[in-house]
Formats: sequence, C-alpha cells, structure tokens
Amino acid sequence: MARPRLLTPELQEKAEQYLTVWEAEGDVIPSIAGLALFLGVSRDSVHVWRNEDDQFSDTLSRLLAMQERITLNKGLTGDFTAPISKLVLHNHGYSDKAESTNTLQGPGGGPIPWELQPVAVKATDEQTD
Repeated sequence: MARPRLLTPELQEKAEQYLTVWEAEGDVIPSIAGLALFLGVSRDSVHVWRNEDDQFSDTLSRLLAMQERITLNKGLTGDFTAPISKLVLHNHGYSDKAESTNTLQGPGGGPIPWELQPVAVKATDEQTD
C-alpha cells in the first residue's frame, strides 16, 4: 500500500465542497468512493485521514449521515430497491433480523415440565356469544 498523501487545508475544503456537489458529480448518494475520486486520492487515504484529523472525521461523519438519510428516505418512497437500500443501510447498523430469545425456565433453570407449559385454549361458541 502506498503512503497516503498528506491532508492539506485545500483538500479539507474540497472535501467539504463534495457534501454540496455530490449529485452534480453523478453520485446517486454521497459516498466514500465518490469523495475519494473527487479529491483525487485513494479510499485508503480517506480512511487514514478519518482517524488522524478531527475536522476531516467530522466531514466524513456528515457524509455518512447524509448517505444514511438519503438511502432510508428513498428506500421508503420506493425510489431505491429494497436490496440496494438494505445493502447500504447495513453499513449504518440497520438489520432485518428478528432476534428471539426464550427466557422461560423451569424449576432450577431447566426445561419447563410438560404440566407447567402454557396451553392454547380454543374459544367455544358459548364463549364468543
């Protein structure tokens, strides 16, 4: 991996500019790849600068917040397909997994004895009248 270029005040200013011109640059959503191309640097440089410079880190955080918001809104309105929205939003901590945990325990933390397990009750005609 080549050594990343130094982050100059001019590059920081240009990074800020990307937040307002990303659509004119042909991007559907603002992205790290789009920012790197706009700055003329590698994505590795963008990640290094994120960890080394607070101002650049803030710029990148706003870019990612914009990306999340745009993707969420366009996914909800149907402008983006569900698989694409899901793919992008996964990087922002979203998930469609339903987690289920069974916290019921029997005596001593073991299985629930058959006679203590809940029973589904079917309503009779007399109960529904």
